[in-house]
Amino acid sequence: MSERAQQTQALVRARERFLETGTLVDDDGVVRAEIAASWRRCALSGLRPELASATYEAGGASEGQVWTAAESVLEKRREQLADTSAGLILADHRGRVLQVTTTDGRLAELFDEHDVARGYNFQESVVGTNGIGTVLETREAMRIVGHEHFIGGFNDLTCVGVPIRHPITRQLRGVLNVTCPTAEYNALLLPFALEAGHEIERRLYLAGSRKERLLLEQFLSVQSRTGAHAVVTLNEEIIISSPAAGRILDGVSQTVLWEQVAHVIAGGASDAHLLELPTGERIATRCHPVRDGGAVIGAFVELDSEPAPRPSRARALRAGRAGADGRLPGLAGSSVAWRTVVDQAIAYRESGLSFFLVGPPGSGKFALLDALFEAERAAGRVHVFEAALQPIEGAARWVTAVRDAIVAGDDAVVLVRHVEALEETATRALCGLLEALAPRRPRLVGTHTPHDGPSGPAPALIDRASAGAIQLPPLRDRTEDFAELLAALTRRHSVGGIQPQWTPDAVQMLTRLEWPANVSQLENLVRRILSGRRSADIRAKDLPEDIRSQAPRRVLSYLQRVELEAMTTALQQARGNKSRAAELVGVSRATFYRKLRAFGLDLDRTAY
Repeated sequence: MSERAQQTQALVRARERFLETGTLVDDDGVVRAEIAASWRRCALSGLRPELASATYEAGGASEGQVWTAAESVLEKRREQLADTSAGLILADHRGRVLQVTTTDGRLAELFDEHDVARGYNFQESVVGTNGIGTVLETREAMRIVGHEHFIGGFNDLTCVGVPIRHPITRQLRGVLNVTCPTAEYNALLLPFALEAGHEIERRLYLAGSRKERLLLEQFLSVQSRTGAHAVVTLNEEIIISSPAAGRILDGVSQTVLWEQVAHVIAGGASDAHLLELPTGERIATRCHPVRDGGAVIGAFVELDSEPAPRPSRARALRAGRAGADGRLPGLAGSSVAWRTVVDQAIAYRESGLSFFLVGPPGSGKFALLDALFEAERAAGRVHVFEAALQPIEGAARWVTAVRDAIVAGDDAVVLVRHVEALEETATRALCGLLEALAPRRPRLVGTHTPHDGPSGPAPALIDRASAGAIQLPPLRDRTEDFAELLAALTRRHSVGGIQPQWTPDAVQMLTRLEWPANVSQLENLVRRILSGRRSADIRAKDLPEDIRSQAPRRVLSYLQRVELEAMTTALQQARGNKSRAAELVGVSRATFYRKLRAFGLDLDRTAY
C-alpha cells in the first residue's frame, strides 16, 4: 500500500472516531490543525454528517456587486478549465452559491446530487467543513482534501477556496471555489484560484462607489504629501488605516473614533482633539473633512505617535472626584450609553438625594455605587446591607441592623444591594424607619435587578424612599466599551506581571455575543483566558472554542437587536406558529421569514 493510501486510511479512522466519540485522536498526525478546528466547530453546531445538507435561499441584494465584478473573470477562467475535470463555484459573504460552472459531466452530476447550485447555502454551520463555509469562518484560503470534508458525499473531491475582500474596506464579500476529483488534483489550482480572486477584487475596486475611491485617494494623498505615518480616513461605513495608525488605535473601536470626528463632518471645519486609548494614554488627533465638491463625505485623521502629556495633579483635583475626563476612577467605558449613566449618577450624588441603580445582573451597579461614594466609604460612612440575606435572617433582625447602623453615625449612606430580594414586611418596615428618622433622614442608595414574573415590593420601595432610578444598559448595548473593559479586566487579573493585549479581531468577536450575565460574565471569561497564559496578544483564534462557535456572523445594531428580540418573543408566544407570530408583530409571513433570515436565523433549524 502506498504512503498516500496509508495516510488516507489514517485520516478516515481519525474522522470516524471523532464523529463517534467527539474526541480527536490523531496518532498518525494526518489531521491538519485547521481541519481539526473546523470539525470541532461542526460538532459544537450539532451537525450530523448523515443529515447535513445545503439549504436553499432566495436571491437578494448581496449577489449584485460581487457577481457583477466576477462575471467576466469567471467566463475567462471557465474557458481555461474547459478540458479539465474542475469546476468553479462563486458564493457570497453568507455562503450562498451565486454561480456554478463545469464542463465535466461526472462533476456536474455530483454537484446536482449535493445541491451545489445557485441559491443554496454552504456555510460551515449548515454543511460542515467545505471549501466555501470554512473559508468564511477562517477568512483565509483553504484546501479541503477528500475525507477532510464533514459530509461523506464530498470525500472523493478536493476543494480550493479563496476569500474575496472589498479592496477598500477589506470586508469579506464572497468566496471563489475550485473543485475537482481528488485523484486529479493539481497543486497549481491554488495559485489559479488566488489569481482569479485578486482579479475579482480589482474589478470590485473599479466598480466601487465614488465616496470609497475619494476616501482612499485622500488617504494616499495625505500620506505622500505630509509624510504622516499615522493616518486614518473614514466615514460612517468605511475606515482606511495606515499600519502605524492601526498600532496606535489597537483596541479602539471605529464607533469611538467616529464619535470624535462626526462633528467635523457635520460642521465642515477642521479641529483637534485628544483621543483616550484603552491603556489610559491620550493621543492628539487632527481631524479634517473630506469633500466631494461642496459636500462633506468623510474625514481624515492624523494621529501623533507620542502620547499627550497628562494633566497636572492640581488640575486633576480641580476637575472634581469624577476625574479629569468626566468619569469615575476605577470604571471603564466611554460610550454614550455609559457616560450618560455616570453623569446621572454623579448629579444624584452631588444633590444629596436618595436613588437606585436598576439594571440586568452583572451590569456594574454595585461597582458604580462603590466608585461614587469612595470618599464616604473611606470615612466609614457607608453601610452596606445585602437584601438577599433578609429572608434568611428575618425582617425584624435585618431592619434592626439597618437602624443601628444609621443611628450610630451622622451623614450615613445606607447602601442596599439586591432590593428585589426584600420581602414585603421588610420593605414596609424600612420605609417606615426612613420616614421616622426625618428630617435627619439618611441617604438611601441601592441596586435593583428586575426579573421575569411578579415584580414584588421593590418598585414600591424605590418610589417611596428615593428620588428616582437610573437604568444601566446591558453589556450588549455597550459594544464600543469592550476594548476598555477588556483592558481594565486584564490589568486586574493578569499574573506574573504580564498584561496581554486584545487584538481588534478578538474584541470584535466578543461584541457579537449576547452576554446575559453582562460584565461579570466578561470578567469570568478574561480570568479563564488569562489562566496560565504567557503570550503577548490575545487574538480571535485564541478564544475558547465554545465562545467562537457562539459568535454570530454579523453584528446587529441596537434597533436590529430590538427587532429580532420582538420577533423571537412573538414566536415563543405563538408556540412556533410562524403565521401567528407574524401577525403579532404586524408583518406578513413572507416578511417575517425574510427578516429572520437576514438576521442569520434559520427557522427550519431552530426550535421555539
